[in-house]
Amino acid sequence: MITLYTNKEVNVVENEGDQARVTCADGSVFIANAVVGADGVRSKTRQLVSNDQPVSSHYVAYRGTIPMAEVKAHLDFDDVIMWIGPNLHLVQYPVRRGELFNQVAVFKS
Repeated sequence: MITLYTNKEVNVVENEGDQARVTCADGSVFIANAVVGADGVRSKTRQLVSNDQPVSSHYVAYRGTIPMAEVKAHLDFDDVIMWIGPNLHLVQYPVRRGELFNQVAVFKS
């Protein structure tokens, strides 16, 4: 079973052989077989696997969803739609069992 904890500020991630120990700012400690680091560009978990500094790609991504009812009816909703140009791209596709239409715009900043 996988347990997801939110609103936790990670202070320390320690490798203990075949397990990991995570100590949070509120004093809580978690021991697990694996840790997924989704704690941002200055990730505590990243420091365990790489000692180099993050490097900017100079790209920005904006994401958003709209209700599928607001999407034009002529689109094939089983497809991923991509628009690609110099230093930018837009990707559109259905999510949440076709209830929403996701859009991601990526461009050089």
